[in-house]
Amino acid sequence: VLIFLVLLVWWLNISPDAGIQFLDFFSGKARLSLVAEGAGFKVAAYDKIYGDKRGAKRGKRSAMDLNSNAGMVLAISLILRSKLDELVAAFGVVCSTWVPVNKGTSKRCYLCPHGDENVVSVRKGNKMMARSTILMYLVIAAGGNYVLENPQGSLVVLHARYVQLLRRLLALGVTVPLLCYDWYE
Repeated sequence: VLIFLVLLVWWLNISPDAGIQFLDFFSGKARLSLVAEGAGFKVAAYDKIYGDKRGAKRGKRSAMDLNSNAGMVLAISLILRSKLDELVAAFGVVCSTWVPVNKGTSKRCYLCPHGDENVVSVRKGNKMMARSTILMYLVIAAGGNYVLENPQGSLVVLHARYVQLLRRLLALGVTVPLLCYDWYE
């Protein structure tokens, strides 16, 4: 399915290679993008809030909402337009349902990291992480690297699709360092 989706996006011929070297998914205030741009990299920032105002005017969802079909197509096209073998993609997946402080609502724990799927925010968080993992596969296939950023104690790294990605990489002999840093380190 992923291969079909990538070929479909490629066939749409959205635009030529833009030479993007740093993609900042879920960028918010784009701090990482600004640092990368200051270091001389060609940057693209992607966040739901960037398209909210425009979507509201048209009575539609943000085109940069990864949980929407348009958002997923846009994210894939950004990766395909990047400078292959030089891409770094940063995924700052929304952490609100993955952190320990939300455990009472999300019902997430080490034994059940997917939590209570009856809660809308949990369902959206799971979908977002699954789609982010698909994008990570694509980044790796493009010869790039990715960074997954989330607070220490977050259960996002236990999402089934992400664990599957790590296992596949390990089977290929690729080791992925899982580093945890606090804000003060």
